[in-house]
Amino acid sequence: MTSNPDARNRWGLLIGINQYPFLGLQSYLKGCLNDVEAMSKTLMEQFGFPQENLTILRDRKATRAGIMAAMNAFAERVGEDDVVVFHYSGHGSRMRDLNGEGEDGMDETIVPHDSGRSTENRDIRDGEIYDWILRLTEKTPYVTLIFDCCHSGSIVRDAFGEQSRSVPPDLRVPEGFSMPSVSARTRSVSVAGPKKGPSGWLPLGERYVVLAGCSHFESSYEVKVGHEEGARHGALTYYLTQALAEARSGNTYLDIFERVAPRVTSMYQFQHPQLEGARDREIFGIRMIEPMRFIPVLVRNGAQVSLGAGASCGLTAGSIWGVYPSGTKTEEGETPLGEVELTAIGAVTSEARIKAEIEPDKIEVGTRAVERSRFVELRLVVEVLAPLDQPDVQRLLDLIGRSKLLRRAEEGEEPEARIYLLPPRTGAFHGEPAPSVGALREETWAVAARDGQLLMLPRPRIDQVGQDGIATIVRNLEGRTRFRHTSSLANPGSLLEGVVEMKLLRRQGGVWSEPPTDGGSEAILYDEDPICFDLTNNHDRPLHLYLMNLGSGGSVSQLYPVRGAEKPLDPGVTVRVGDRVGERLTLGFPKELSSSWHLLGAHRLEGRETFKLFVTTQPADFKVLLQPGYLR
Repeated sequence: MTSNPDARNRWGLLIGINQYPFLGLQSYLKGCLNDVEAMSKTLMEQFGFPQENLTILRDRKATRAGIMAAMNAFAERVGEDDVVVFHYSGHGSRMRDLNGEGEDGMDETIVPHDSGRSTENRDIRDGEIYDWILRLTEKTPYVTLIFDCCHSGSIVRDAFGEQSRSVPPDLRVPEGFSMPSVSARTRSVSVAGPKKGPSGWLPLGERYVVLAGCSHFESSYEVKVGHEEGARHGALTYYLTQALAEARSGNTYLDIFERVAPRVTSMYQFQHPQLEGARDREIFGIRMIEPMRFIPVLVRNGAQVSLGAGASCGLTAGSIWGVYPSGTKTEEGETPLGEVELTAIGAVTSEARIKAEIEPDKIEVGTRAVERSRFVELRLVVEVLAPLDQPDVQRLLDLIGRSKLLRRAEEGEEPEARIYLLPPRTGAFHGEPAPSVGALREETWAVAARDGQLLMLPRPRIDQVGQDGIATIVRNLEGRTRFRHTSSLANPGSLLEGVVEMKLLRRQGGVWSEPPTDGGSEAILYDEDPICFDLTNNHDRPLHLYLMNLGSGGSVSQLYPVRGAEKPLDPGVTVRVGDRVGERLTLGFPKELSSSWHLLGAHRLEGRETFKLFVTTQPADFKVLLQPGYLR
């Protein structure tokens, strides 16, 4: 990858600690200084980070005071929309949570050079790092944090085992300090502290990316490279820098992670790296790259594979899926590795048999499955009312014909949407199509539903700003179809039905309360209303909760948890979504709708915002359902 020509400043804070004099010689590591050297070289040579913008703290300079001073200096120095990388390679640990905010009574920490256990604990808590990230993200959302450490330190690890990057937790309580009760702490998760992801660090949504060496209960190990004793690296950093050296323009964090994670886990079967946050952002860049809608291959066993989605994403048995290499962004021009047919649908995974394969064993773990056809018809029926002999009309028909989500109405069939090519006109008279569009100076595309309401903003036939209006119409109709499908997903009779309570709250005068309703089940809210949700697990076992927002502009987004930060909610615990610094929710109309609502035939600006809760017993990935709004 060549250096990025973007004019934004690029900053890096890299910390590597091999020596821990206050923890004893047994705690010394061998690969952390190598890690920061490899990462600094990668950032400079592959991604255009200026050497003078890299701050590197090694061993004796990486004290608590040194690290905190460097973090504070960065928070002051970083400018608007700059790119920031924080890389820590050293020991991780845990210590008593003295505020009652931790879910298990413990805080995750990184361990500076001068921290100890029998002596003073100078660990840096995750909450301190979170406060620092908040300061950074007030200026820029382009923040990447890499933690090649772990928190599951154990004093009984066998000496034969590989070196792990953690030390035992500090369970000491300061003299005279009264710890909060477990019951009080458990019940207060909703209001006390941020909800952590599986890495143990604190999620901030799309305003950051975290790459962590393992989940919070696992260990991160060092890997020996070559035959020299000092030639060691953290497993995450070693495979990450290798993957970054192979990165191409347009590669996202998810693309890189798909290469790194299997390599680490194949080396250490109980180490599973974690990726949280803006995983579809270009690596160390600013562009969000909309991914191809795919489901990962999780397992292969002979001619059978398991895919990472199921009934919760609307998959159906009998559907046919093409399989592409990991990192594939589009099917256009790409040769599939093979084809599979779904045979059994679980809640969050599916089983499939391989129907075809270009070469043996090409369909492997981490490849991407893309739906080609469904056993159940879900396509939107569309009619085109325009001169069929025109090239742009023919292109429209061709795109509809190739779409997996749209099809042309057959003779005599009632369409669900009509696409009109309207001629110039002085006004709209009774019986004319799309009357709400009114007078037109030029030929204009308009798309209407059965009730006559426009489904999207009208578009001039000849677009003056160079946008592809035909492709936009098709994309928006496909988005509407996916939106409709997501809205209709349900599992009546499920054993999990009703076990999670979801309460919508609105803040007025600094107080959270339930909003008024329309007399039924729908709440009445207004533009710019602050809202939040209380989700309570009333089941007797931990459950995974996924709160989705189906927006009035056609968007489908995941509000909770941050993608990649899936952790189960324990029985009897309430989590509050949307009332946290950096992640607060405010209701609002899409910009396009706010400025052009009259073109859609609306007499006043109103819409329906839907919030849908998915409850599963296993982690799930709903990325196949996510999409931007279609009012463009």
